[in-house]
Amino acid sequence: MSSKKQFEALKAIGILPDEGRTQWLSGAEDSVKFLGTNAASEFVVLYASMPCAWIASAFALTERLYPVDRESLREASVSLDDTWVIQRSYGGGEGHRVYLDPPLSFSAKALEGGDLPVFRRTFYGMDRVEPFEINQKLLHCLGLFFVEHRKAYCRLDPNGDLEDVINIHCEEGTDSFDRREMVTIRIQDLAEYLALSKMTLVRRFDFTRVDHRTFTGWGEPQRETKGQDELYYNLGLGGGNGSWANGYQLLRTSITVADLEERFAAESSSKAEREYETFIAYDWKNRRVVETSCSPAATGNYFTQNDLPFELSPAFFRAEVLARYKADPEKYRLDDRSISCRNAWTLKTFDINEAGQVHTYLVYLADLPIAEQRYWKAFNEAPKAGISKRAFETDFQGEWSSQYDPLYEVKQSVDLLNKAGVDWWSPRSMTLSDTTRYPNTDSEKEWSDEILALDQLVVEGFIERALKALIEHAGGDSPTHPGGLNALAAALRARGLREDEAAKTVQPFKTLRHLRSKVKGHSSPRERADLVRAALENHGSFPAHFRALTSEVDVALAKVLASMDVPGRASST
Repeated sequence: MSSKKQFEALKAIGILPDEGRTQWLSGAEDSVKFLGTNAASEFVVLYASMPCAWIASAFALTERLYPVDRESLREASVSLDDTWVIQRSYGGGEGHRVYLDPPLSFSAKALEGGDLPVFRRTFYGMDRVEPFEINQKLLHCLGLFFVEHRKAYCRLDPNGDLEDVINIHCEEGTDSFDRREMVTIRIQDLAEYLALSKMTLVRRFDFTRVDHRTFTGWGEPQRETKGQDELYYNLGLGGGNGSWANGYQLLRTSITVADLEERFAAESSSKAEREYETFIAYDWKNRRVVETSCSPAATGNYFTQNDLPFELSPAFFRAEVLARYKADPEKYRLDDRSISCRNAWTLKTFDINEAGQVHTYLVYLADLPIAEQRYWKAFNEAPKAGISKRAFETDFQGEWSSQYDPLYEVKQSVDLLNKAGVDWWSPRSMTLSDTTRYPNTDSEKEWSDEILALDQLVVEGFIERALKALIEHAGGDSPTHPGGLNALAAALRARGLREDEAAKTVQPFKTLRHLRSKVKGHSSPRERADLVRAALENHGSFPAHFRALTSEVDVALAKVLASMDVPGRASST
């Protein structure tokens, strides 16, 4: 059961219902069943507070708990504000003493040397109760970090997705008595921590069912004690006025350190024992297209004599394979030649050939999790051309690529402007630069998205007000029309360019801005369709059009840097 469902389940038994109140008020023992169910659920409650339900937990050294002292544990104090303190005492023949005092010092003897998983401190004098604080040792051991929008302490799973481990639920009630709070932890992580720390989780609980608006006292209640060592509690029934069940529960993990070591050994087994997909690839060695596993056992290298395909045999994929990574820049980092998923996996290299196919090598596909391999396999196809010239030069000849990359050059110019600190340029963020990519498919949306990104990376960086100040300072003519690009053209004239040169330099930026406003703005469907048709008719594809436009922007940007004396790059003209 999920943490959220646990929260709802406890609310159902910990809040006075609208119907069936008489039966509910007398059935506090029914709440004890929740503890048993919860102890076997995916998420275990560490702390909960509701009008008629309270659970608080402590970590106790297992060796101190057994044999179990039931009465001591049933009366044990477990309070979230029982934190580390500097104690100061005097008397008892010991004089003045100052020392550190750990949590649970004044609780039951069985809890001595233990700890609390959840703390809550009050900032006295400021009338403020701090949010829940989770035991730092627990957080560090489990590698957890708080993610605000999830209200949970999380980590990344093997696929790079956030995984909730400790959840915090807080909900406003109907009045001052109606507090609804819960902290849960994933049971597997709790069990491993208990095993390694040689601890047992002790849960103190109190389910007292009364109607706070009408309750006046217990009178002469019926009393009873139930349970055994692992679950022991008092029952009370107040003649229809209410009931209670309070005591303790011990949760001792069945996992041992030996179990964890055995699992670790299994996870550390050789690559050959992992699961691998098969891919259509070009077998360099045997000069054929073949479908083969990317497993290290199914491939060879230049130093072994066999008939297996080289591990550097390229596999080819439809361009759509990259869409997943471009669409989620928070999770994936898509560089010019590599892809990484948070701290989960990395595809060391890829490129795009003349036929628009994405390609990488079997050895790098083998590094991906099996689920990711299967994703790539869905886009796998036979090669329509060889690998790119850039990939051949860098991956096989060990040389810098001689292939011109206009988008790379544009980003280099933007980086120079960012570092120059000129007042007429608004520095562009690294995130914006990283997420501006070539479109790779025939998707009109992908193309228009990249048009927008390129415009934001370049055109939006020019500051009209500062450019006008530069023109005035240089004694140049003010622009006749408003707009940052008109101001840029006037500034270039003031810096010595002829009028036709300045207009030619700025034109690619204006073309980019026009496209951005029409394909991502509120233009008419016909106007947009005309621009789309022109891009395809003149260049054959969206990727080809974008590359041509980016090349023009690169030349223009290099001219601007040279004319405005920004150091680091000469004009591309």
